[in-house]
Amino acid sequence: MKHITPAMLTSLALDLRNGWSIGTFGAIGEFHHVPGDKVCVTPCFDGLEIVTQRGAIRLCPNGPLHAIAWDSLVGKGRRWRHSMAFCGPLQLTGRHTLMVLGKDVEAIRPEDRDAWLIDLGIGVGQVRMCVRTENARLVEALAVHTDDPLAVITEAFALLMEAQPHRVMLSPAGRLEVYQPIPKPDEDSPLGAHTHLLPKLVKLRRSCSALDPVPEGWQPFLTLHPAAPFRPSDNDSYDYDRLADLSFLPLLEEFGKQEDLQVSGAFRAHVRQHGTPENMKIPDTRRGRARMHIELLRMAAQGHKGMEQFMPVDTLKSATDCG
Repeated sequence: MKHITPAMLTSLALDLRNGWSIGTFGAIGEFHHVPGDKVCVTPCFDGLEIVTQRGAIRLCPNGPLHAIAWDSLVGKGRRWRHSMAFCGPLQLTGRHTLMVLGKDVEAIRPEDRDAWLIDLGIGVGQVRMCVRTENARLVEALAVHTDDPLAVITEAFALLMEAQPHRVMLSPAGRLEVYQPIPKPDEDSPLGAHTHLLPKLVKLRRSCSALDPVPEGWQPFLTLHPAAPFRPSDNDSYDYDRLADLSFLPLLEEFGKQEDLQVSGAFRAHVRQHGTPENMKIPDTRRGRARMHIELLRMAAQGHKGMEQFMPVDTLKSATDCG
């Protein structure tokens, strides 16, 4: 992975079409600017703050970040999306514990600095999920010593829904704060900043999904979610956004995984020489097959007819299998 400069990170943050996340597998906070929402972008010490009524993010890495960029299949293998993780060493020095950390004096907004910050004890490595509240009953309910933080959180669920604390994600890259209410279990996540807490995934104690190409021994401290290469249309389908797709390609070329770049290069060279992907050897790895599938979809979206017919059904299944 290559080191990313603070100037490049700031440049990416200033593009409000980009979304961000901080979290671990099953416990994650997301920040997205919703068009039309008032937004305040402010330089801070060694970084940048972006604040909306739905949430906020502060990007201020306390050390070097190394980046990796990739595409992944979505929509049952019919579309793809872009991602870029900013990583540091994975340090598994001990289990996280449920703990009241004190007043949140580092809160992004001054009005939130008198509230209590509570580490939920479900983080991995150097990334933590916290809640922030002024509700004394919630603080008392979570101020317990336990070897099973998820059980305590589950027991306090009704109180969490009543108190509606802010959620705060902390990492060496900065912090992400969510002000919107926690939705009910049968409700969808709101637009803009929101969090996901999935206990079954949290129990696996992974720093990220096994499908993310983050090298062993590293952990995402921050993840970029660029503008999607597909936009929903009026007829429940998706329209290809060529500009959004092509805008990410320079990052993919500079920070992409070597295997991805090799598969993409071989695919494009074969099509240039032969006109179609016919008779091209299918990669041996699941990641390679997914990469080839994305290149097929990209060429089809850009107007090259008949590309999908060169992806056998069994290859499609193995490329999109999440097991």
